[in-house]
Amino acid sequence: MQQTLHRYHLDEASFQLFNKTAGYYFSDQVITPSYVEKVVHLVERLLQEEFICDLQRILSFKGGCRVRK
Repeated sequence: MQQTLHRYHLDEASFQLFNKTAGYYFSDQVITPSYVEKVVHLVERLLQEEFICDLQRILSFKGGCRVRK
């Protein structure tokens, strides 16, 4: 089964903070995404990134896990 996520890139200028703790922002304007990024194979990517973190821990990598986000 293939999982797909669509990540919408939006201009931050018109957004206002609604709840800092929850990280909620809102806009009272209609926003058109500047770019829509299609992210596929989510489970496979997660497993690969977890594997990289585990390998870094095994090799005593100093500085924590450096997985791209």
